[in-house]
Amino acid sequence: MRGLLAKTLFVCVLLLLATMIGEAKDVGGPIVVDTTWTIADSPFIVRRSVLVSQDATLTIEPGVVVKFAPNLALQVDGQLIARGMESQKIVFTSNESSLSSGDWGYIQFSDTSFDAAYDEFENYVSGCILQYCVVEYGCNEGAVLVQDSSPYIDHCIIKDNVIGIRVIGSDANPKINENSIYQNYTGIQLSESSNATIKENRFTTEISTATELPQSI
Repeated sequence: MRGLLAKTLFVCVLLLLATMIGEAKDVGGPIVVDTTWTIADSPFIVRRSVLVSQDATLTIEPGVVVKFAPNLALQVDGQLIARGMESQKIVFTSNESSLSSGDWGYIQFSDTSFDAAYDEFENYVSGCILQYCVVEYGCNEGAVLVQDSSPYIDHCIIKDNVIGIRVIGSDANPKINENSIYQNYTGIQLSESSNATIKENRFTTEISTATELPQSI
């Protein structure tokens, strides 16, 4: 009886672990309807660049890992809601076996992406957001590329990229708050015309300073 009970418990534990670990799910191409990447399906492997269309929202659950094949990107023309938690960060990383900066492309917020909106106390309400995310090993276009758009980038870890966050365009007004930005060649790079709000971020010395844009941090 005890042996049967032990075997039953063992099988249950194996099934639970299999459910928790899951199999990698390949993704790529356009997202044209509201879509959620769930922790149950994580990790997600980007095999073709992902495009979030203007009328669509991609929601990524806390704890999800997204791995990019070389040179591929996530372009947001609609809405990206990536809200992790301090204990369950969302990770955007390389799918290479040997990791290095420049392995993959970038997360791009285009000029048609949904700008973040805030209440009277400056609390986030809606729109594009990266919160409690890790973005690592991205390319020299900027691992997070903000182009004439205004996402909210909050409490993220931006590390081991060529350029961590790149902001370009006169209509670019992102809020970049309380992030840890380190081990990038350049942490944040701003064009002269952008209006980014940058508060209480933590930097370490970057490897070098890029010169393509007038302002680099």
